Amino acid sequence: MRNKAMLIFTFLIIIPNASAMIINEIFYDYPGADDDHEWIEIFNDENISVDITGWKFFEDGTNHNLNLISGSFVISSGGYAIISDDDVQFLKDYPGFNSTLIDSSFSLSNTGETLVLKNSSLEEVFNITYFSSWGGDGNNKSICFFNNSWGECSLTPGYDNSLFVENIIQGDYSKIKINEFLPDPNGYDNDEKPNGEFIELYNDADEDFDLDKFYFKDDLNHKVSISDTNTLSGTLIKSKSYLVVYPRHGNGFLNNDGYERLLFYDFNDNLIEEVSYSRTTEGASWSKIGKTWIQTISTPDSANIYNESFSDSILFIDTVYLGNDKKAKFGDTLRVKVTVYKGNSSKTSISLFAENENYEISKQTRFNVDERYTNSTFTVPLQLFPNCNGKFEDGVYDIVIKGFDAINKYEINVEGITNSLCEKIKVEGAKTKSIDYDLLSFDPEVLAGEEISTVLLIRNNDKTSRKYETWSYIYSGKKSYSGEREENKKIITIPADKSATISLKNTVFEEGEYNLKVMIKKEDRKTPADITNSIKIVGNAALETDDEPKISYQEDSVLYTSSILKARRNAMLFFNLSLVLIILKLLINKVL
Repeated sequence: MRNKAMLIFTFLIIIPNASAMIINEIFYDYPGADDDHEWIEIFNDENISVDITGWKFFEDGTNHNLNLISGSFVISSGGYAIISDDDVQFLKDYPGFNSTLIDSSFSLSNTGETLVLKNSSLEEVFNITYFSSWGGDGNNKSICFFNNSWGECSLTPGYDNSLFVENIIQGDYSKIKINEFLPDPNGYDNDEKPNGEFIELYNDADEDFDLDKFYFKDDLNHKVSISDTNTLSGTLIKSKSYLVVYPRHGNGFLNNDGYERLLFYDFNDNLIEEVSYSRTTEGASWSKIGKTWIQTISTPDSANIYNESFSDSILFIDTVYLGNDKKAKFGDTLRVKVTVYKGNSSKTSISLFAENENYEISKQTRFNVDERYTNSTFTVPLQLFPNCNGKFEDGVYDIVIKGFDAINKYEINVEGITNSLCEKIKVEGAKTKSIDYDLLSFDPEVLAGEEISTVLLIRNNDKTSRKYETWSYIYSGKKSYSGEREENKKIITIPADKSATISLKNTVFEEGEYNLKVMIKKEDRKTPADITNSIKIVGNAALETDDEPKISYQEDSVLYTSSILKARRNAMLFFNLSLVLIILKLLINKVL
């Protein structure tokens, strides 16, 4: 094992003051460029809470403001706060961080300097002068205050400090076992932690071990070392506890198809354990259950769970949002909250509808779930038929969710009709010019440069198919900030008595307060209907684009594409084919 050997440290006498706050850990020299990765940790070491609102951080005499990002300026007894030079990068480096995070602007010296905390009255609360000789000199370690002295530490932002031990004593690591690994996650294998591939270790010993410089190899001899950069909690594995390692190697460390070996070594290149497999299922972990390796639902950093039916899908209706009388009316658009666990199914579509033993009394709402072995929660709209002709009786009906060879039902009472719907049908009957639509989702606050997705539901209540045009834009005053107003226009044809969901995309790069305008025009109307909502653009984000319209039809509808879109596609195909023929002819002439 690695014992926490006694080291000789430079001692610092700290002058007591009235406050309970101390600087407790300093990460001043990130490997490579330091920019955006530096931070200091402050700690409340007294039995009272301390409000640090208005405090200042001084770095070698330079005054820096403190801006709260998460948590509270009131630090409880025994509580931590991190002051970072870039809060966004800090959360990328430590995605599991959940204490108070404060952003500031500073650049710590790699050789040492004086750091001071001052309260809102600019009275000195705490000061320290650190030196690179204490450790943490570009080796991905910090310096921390531990047992009344300063020394080199493993990185522990927001947690108890843990001295890094240079004197490694050989121990018995046989109690550290590979307990679970996920070769083929939903999504990208090399995704940012805590997503992507992972390997979970379990320490069955009665003592803690530091696994820094331990490593894994695969069958092709690729190597992944355990370090602070590929774990969420450092390299220390405590007794009777887990440590999860996220390889993030190239396009993936472990094979998704075919034979693979996973080998675990200590820092002296001694093989501790070897595991192999010949197949794997997307989204399912290989887990040690007793002495047997079995594919199960993923449980990183916790005990493995084996359920013989884990590959079976489960659908459950949590609730139907009704009024105070707990009843629905014919014609209502209900909001249904559902939970979906998709097991080992290649199917993707789920349907939601209302029925009794004689009739279906709603249109079918369909939506897709792609990822296996995941729990997902959705709130889904469901429109009941208006029942203006009195065909359906008042009474108890079932809301039904069905898919992946699973089914679940939820009883509701339906009484009466929505008079306004029936009146509209009587008045407008033959004209069929009204547009029936709902805005299903949009985000009222979006990062600048981030794709804004607006999801619209359009219902065609006519007895013949109808063509619809819909588009959206972001504007303020007379100016559109998302490009041309009709830049993302979609033209669709919806069959009779069907509905469609359409996803419209916009992007705005300037921060500010704007309005979102969604336009819907039916083929027999001169004036489009519109929806207007306020939207706020904040911060910055990398731009991602997706030009494909996402259109899905309910009731197993066939997608009807407009002739304009067909013509564009055919023209593009003809152009590409002609270009290939011309190039071939030129090549043949050149050879001859």
